Parts: sequence; structure tokens; C-alpha cells
Amino acid sequence: MGESQKRTHHPILVSVLGTYGQWDADLTRGYAVTGTKRSKGETDVDAYSIRARVDWQDAFHVGPVGVSPRLAYTIMHTEIDGYQEDGGSAPANFKDQTHMAKEMRYGLTGKYKLTDKTTLLGHAEGVHRFDTHAARIKATAAAAVEEVVCRSAELAREVGVGVKRSWNVREDDGHRLKCARTQRFG
Repeated sequence: MGESQKRTHHPILVSVLGTYGQWDADLTRGYAVTGTKRSKGETDVDAYSIRARVDWQDAFHVGPVGVSPRLAYTIMHTEIDGYQEDGGSAPANFKDQTHMAKEMRYGLTGKYKLTDKTTLLGHAEGVHRFDTHAARIKATAAAAVEEVVCRSAELAREVGVGVKRSWNVREDDGHRLKCARTQRFG
């Protein structure tokens, strides 16, 4: 993971964050039917994401509260290698899967200095998904003759809105305590 930030002479903060990961996945698939046994499989997962974000720090004030709007665009890409399950009541052979997700996040952060050491923060955020479908899953069950394609349901484009409340306490020795509570709607 890497992040780069660029402060300008204005109160604008621009940041870019990239992540990359490779995993060995051990999977267990169960069934909702009594008396059936679980199937197991192993595969490799590769994923990366890149996010560009712009924050306008203290763009305006509402009384003693500084309000900072933000906007971020994220691209996430995931590849899952095909794999064959073993055991269980209906082991399957899963094909390679690839999925690309794109989203825009927008929000406001309110900052209130309670004391010299304590700052209260309030966050409100919305999310918009640009892709309309999740990944397609292609599999052949051991007992089936033809391939099964699971098409995902259409994703809601407006994913939801959340509100987060947090506070920071800074000690004289430089240590910081941060606490947060998040509530999502929709």
C-alpha cells in the first residue's frame, strides 16, 4: 500500500492511495439442506485498487465548526483463479473470475475544538457505484452436465449514506486517542 499527498498553498489536500495484494484462499461452501456436507477448494486471489481524493479543509464555518468537503474516486480490480472443489455433497469446478468496481464517495467533515487536547469530528458521506453488476460466477457442479452461470443482481447505484462521529484526544507526550462510531443508512 502506498499513499501520496500534495498540499498546495490553498487549503486543498490532494491524495492518491494505491493498494495491491495477493492471497491464497481456502474456501468452504455449505448448503442450506439438512444432511449435506461442505465442499472445499483452494485458489489464488489478486487485487488492486487506486483512489484519488481531494479535501478542501475548513472550506467554511458554521459557528465554531470548521466544515471540510471531500470527493474521492476509487477503482478496484479483483481476479480469482479457477478452482476445483473437493468433497461435500455437490463439489463444483469454478472458472476464473474478474471484477472491476468503480465508485465515487462524497462527504463533509465537521471539526470542533472542544479543548486544547480534544477535537470532535462529525462525518457525513454518500457513495455512488458506477458499475451496475457484481462479478459473474461460472461453475460446473459435479452432478451437472452443463455449465451454470450465476448472474449477479443489479447493484443499486446509490449505495448508501453514512454518518460518523469521532473524537481525537492528544496528550502532551504526543500520543493520540481516536474513537469513532459509524451509522449507515440505505
